[in-house]
Amino acid sequence: MHISQDEKRIYDLIARRFIAVFYPECKVSNTTVLGMVGQVEFKATGKQILELGWRELYANDNASKKEAEEEKVMPIFEVGERGPHEPRVHQGKTSPPKPYTEATLLRAMETAGKQVEDEEMRELMKDNGIGRPSTRANIIETLYKRRYIEKKKKNVFATQTGIDLIDTIQNELLKSAELTGHWERKLRLIEKGKYAMDTFKQELIEMVVKLTHEVKNERARSITILEETPLVPEKEEKPKKERKAREPKEEISIESLHCPKCREHLLKRGKTAYGCSNFQACGFKIPFEFLGKKLTDKHVFDLLSKGKTAKIKGLLIPGSPDPIDARLVMNGDFNFEVG
Repeated sequence: MHISQDEKRIYDLIARRFIAVFYPECKVSNTTVLGMVGQVEFKATGKQILELGWRELYANDNASKKEAEEEKVMPIFEVGERGPHEPRVHQGKTSPPKPYTEATLLRAMETAGKQVEDEEMRELMKDNGIGRPSTRANIIETLYKRRYIEKKKKNVFATQTGIDLIDTIQNELLKSAELTGHWERKLRLIEKGKYAMDTFKQELIEMVVKLTHEVKNERARSITILEETPLVPEKEEKPKKERKAREPKEEISIESLHCPKCREHLLKRGKTAYGCSNFQACGFKIPFEFLGKKLTDKHVFDLLSKGKTAKIKGLLIPGSPDPIDARLVMNGDFNFEVG
């Protein structure tokens, strides 16, 4: 039977993966090598492959070689080995990290603990990352939806909104995978009966209270909010040569505005609405969806700054058989109605 080259590759991929299931595990050793040149100490960390195991099936695979390079596979060293070595000086230039793709971003979430410098933390986090296999793709989708990241060709980049959001978080621990390591260490001690669950809970409560006070006492910071656009832009019917250069997106910062009702507190983005950051006392909010239509940040900004929106198409009015086109207006009671 004749099959194409692509079909051969797919067959080979499936067959090797199936056979690999029955091979033994690949055994590796995490190695740290210290060297002295004069009075200067150098340190290198990486992996040594002790037994290839299932990797034997991929020994000549280009992807496997590339992965080995990225994992910093080191030559064999004996434990406690010491002695003079002939150093070589290699002149070169460092290059910035490569942009993430969706695949490498998933991998980075899975292996987030590798970036932690503390060796004890890194060991605790070796089986933990950001999220779980069933949730990581959804986390990335949420980042797209909230415009924290964007895709340019195959690469994924942080938007200005995402950058501004990270800048507003002053507590470095919250931005580090090391926080997971701290929690994992406490949970291991609880498993061994060396740490009390109530103490752990109390520490979490105190941490949240402390962080909340820090955020409240921080001066207001502006976060750039990009007006919502479809994740996949609609195709234009005009020929390429007639296309005009797109105007830059208008940047709208809702959370830099004060609540129009109490005029004291800033607005805050919630799960279903923008609301006063002192919502329990004030009660003001603008839902993300009203009369069957999703409100863009431009609609919200116009309501707050002008008291009304431009005409919105397809509003579903209770009691009306057909959708209508109308403006939304904020009345004197800070509620919204068709105007």
